[in-house]
Amino acid sequence: MFSASGIASGLDTNSIVRQLISIERQPINKLQAKRSAINTQVSDLGKFSSQLKELEDLMSEIGTSASLLASSVSSSDEEVVNATSTGDAVQGAWEVEVTQLARKERNSSSSYGTAQDEVREGTLTIEVFGEDAVDVSIGAGATLEEVRDAINASGAQVAASILNTGSGSQLQITSLKEGYDPSAGGEGGLLDPNDPLGLLDPGFDIGNAVKLTESYTGATGQSLGMTQTQEARNAEFSVDGIDMVATSNSVSDVIQGVTLDLKEVTTEPVQIEVEGDNEKVTENIKGLIDKYNTIRKTIDKIGKTDASFARTANRALSQAFSGAESSGSTTYVNLSSLGIKTDYNTGNLTVDESKLAEALSSEPGAVTSLFLDETDGVMSRLQGVVEEYTTSFDGLIALSKETLDSRSNTITDQIDRLELRIDAKEERMRAQFTAMETFISEMNNLSMRVSSFLPSY
Repeated sequence: MFSASGIASGLDTNSIVRQLISIERQPINKLQAKRSAINTQVSDLGKFSSQLKELEDLMSEIGTSASLLASSVSSSDEEVVNATSTGDAVQGAWEVEVTQLARKERNSSSSYGTAQDEVREGTLTIEVFGEDAVDVSIGAGATLEEVRDAINASGAQVAASILNTGSGSQLQITSLKEGYDPSAGGEGGLLDPNDPLGLLDPGFDIGNAVKLTESYTGATGQSLGMTQTQEARNAEFSVDGIDMVATSNSVSDVIQGVTLDLKEVTTEPVQIEVEGDNEKVTENIKGLIDKYNTIRKTIDKIGKTDASFARTANRALSQAFSGAESSGSTTYVNLSSLGIKTDYNTGNLTVDESKLAEALSSEPGAVTSLFLDETDGVMSRLQGVVEEYTTSFDGLIALSKETLDSRSNTITDQIDRLELRIDAKEERMRAQFTAMETFISEMNNLSMRVSSFLPSY
């Protein structure tokens, strides 16, 4: 049987079939282009969602007064008193003097020949700052090293170590907490400077910031015989002439938003100064606005295929900024008054840095309110937009992607059905052309046989 190759007819039947099928495939090409456009929309929505998440991360990073209104803290002698900003620091200057540093209580055992010597079987009870006591079991035959390891694994607020004295070994138990707290209020807390030793509490023993109780049941081995070798001390210092006592050399509840690290006893007052870092604040605000402008570009791209979605998204983001208000100021009542405005040619937000700097210098509280107010601030309003669009199951992005995915799947099904029809049609065409070639070939053969019987002239 002849194939549709045109040998008998002289026609390029393969080319004819390809061209006919190409015409038949035009609806498929249009559907594929439509599906590709939908897939691009889905990709743009995914990019939009990612950018909103990045915006949310940025807001978490700068979403407090301390982080938005950045400040710098300095010390006139960091080797004696260092200072760092940890919270809502306010501008100002203070004089700090240190008369005593806090230190940890340490207890030592009696001397053992070596760290492998046996400790008498029993229990060591450890109590720090009057908190819940921890019992450490000393098993039969336990060595001094093994007791050290058991203490460190017990969760007690102490550190145990072995001291090699040259003539023997001693177990040392040191509090993990500095100072002592008559009220058991916790590490680093301020104490009553009028009663820094807790003398008003007859139940508190200054010598026992760490209380160790030994009880033994074994008949062999050596008892620990723990005795205090270093008494705990609290930090004693003053800020602007006001006496203070703290259980730690790291004090974070004296100057608002500032942690003081007391390192040495002072010989002269140390100056601590907090200054507003307007350059950093401007950087934070511009970072937020740059993120907004980037998101707008993505929304505009989405708008080329889904104008309604883009229009709604742009309006929501724009209103998050334009609707922010401050009731605590008559001058800086909205973002426009801070120098943050919309460029109506591009739709992007712009910042007048000199106007923003003026607001930060004169009314930093108004700037804080405009961005951080829980109801009308930019951050809370933007958070509402982010949640509206990015919620996993019923957010606007998820719903739009679900609709687009459904349309894409429908188009894929249509393409698959058309492909089957075209494949069948191509097969029929090739069968028809093959039949034609066969018929023409047979006719040609018949003609040749008839011609052979005719007389030649």
